[in-house]
Order: sequence, then C-alpha cells, then structure tokens
Amino acid sequence: MAGLRDLPLDTCERHIRAFGRFGWKETRRTGGHAILEKRGHPATLSIPCSSRPVKRKLLKALLDLAGISIDDYRKKFR
Repeated sequence: MAGLRDLPLDTCERHIRAFGRFGWKETRRTGGHAILEKRGHPATLSIPCSSRPVKRKLLKALLDLAGISIDDYRKKFR
C-alpha cells in the first residue's frame, strides 16, 4: 500500500494533467490557484500554482476529495 512518500513532488501543471486523466477539468485560475471540476462530482479541487512543488499532504487531501487512491494516481501520473 502506498503512502505519502510515494506521491510525486511536482508542479501544479503536471498535477493538473494527471487529474485530467481522471476526468477533472481546469475551469479557471483564481489568485494563484487552478480550480478543477468534474461533471457529476460534488467536490471542487483547488491546486496552488507557484514555482514550488505541490506539497504531498495537500495532494493527498485532494486525492481523498476526488476519490482517487494513491496507487491509481501514481499509475496515471507521468
């Protein structure tokens, strides 16, 4: 079973593309954050976009909201 240390440290752009492989679409950018939505899903994801990588703890929280397991995310993240 994968844990926090198994999540990739990378820019928001790479994570936006990875969430896109699960059907999430970037709908807007607001105050340095990319907002992602998925049709039929009640959650809205907010990913901070800066020069620093997205923190693993935040990424795990986003995955929980989206209903995606760490293992599945790692398989789709390239």
